Amino acid sequence: MGIWVDAARASLRIVLNELAAARLGDEELADASRWSVLEGMLADYSVAKVLDASDLVARLEGPAVESGTPASLASWIMDLMWKQVKAATTTTVALSNATESAFAGWAPRWPKSLSVDLTGIGVGSLFLGFRASRESHQEAGFLDTGFDAMHSVLSGIAEAPGFFTETGVREEISERFPDHAIRDSLLSAVYNLAPTGRRGIASVTFYAGGEPARPAVPLTAATRRFLRPLLDKPVSSDVSGEFRGTIRAVDLDARRFVLRGVPDVGAIRCAYPAALDARVRSLLASGAKVEVRGSHEPTNHPRLVQVEGEIAEAE
Repeated sequence: MGIWVDAARASLRIVLNELAAARLGDEELADASRWSVLEGMLADYSVAKVLDASDLVARLEGPAVESGTPASLASWIMDLMWKQVKAATTTTVALSNATESAFAGWAPRWPKSLSVDLTGIGVGSLFLGFRASRESHQEAGFLDTGFDAMHSVLSGIAEAPGFFTETGVREEISERFPDHAIRDSLLSAVYNLAPTGRRGIASVTFYAGGEPARPAVPLTAATRRFLRPLLDKPVSSDVSGEFRGTIRAVDLDARRFVLRGVPDVGAIRCAYPAALDARVRSLLASGAKVEVRGSHEPTNHPRLVQVEGEIAEAE
């Protein structure tokens, strides 16, 4: 069994032993209270099984869950999760050392969805466990590079909120996710998975399969408020440069793309303003080499660039 189930079983054994002792002593009141505790622990046990079997578990809380509409909420979070996982996984592969031909051939080969285990638990809580099956992904022609990237994304979505405070993000997150581009991709995914409050969801909490590295931190509407400025201006440095490459892995919602084939650098994640939406779509379709100018952290091998000015076709 996994660590979550083992822990739940250990707790259950303690309560069952207490129940047995209470019955021998005819402690009716204590017996009744312990049965109430046991009912709650049995619910925890079913959640533990989902946690052990999943790569990522989402816990939804709020009025919409309490009102008894779990099916529609499950469908909503599954679609949203799949969209964010695909975007972040595509970015991760595009930023890797995968060849251009391998990346171009891999990109369209997506399975229909992640596997999902659905468990309704407790008052006001809905748990969904997500897992990626290597076998089903290989049947869809999914490369191992993409599968490994997906697992990394699922783990990152669970871990990143552990660095959040009530009003911001701790600097230690850069130690856990030192790649600026990957960190930006995960924060973008987490932002989109945080509830707005309009659907009756007050919070979404993510748990990683296996033993958690940090305590889980719920995502709320406040999470979106402090992440938005960080995503609008992801680069705080005044250092700038010019980079030439090919636009790939465009995320139109996040206004990000990956510039691949950059001499002496490899691949760079670029954040661009709304004014360049149409231009980016056009350049992606053309497949032309482009020149990008923007600010980046002070390093010879930048991974994230905030685009400034126009994007020109390279001569």
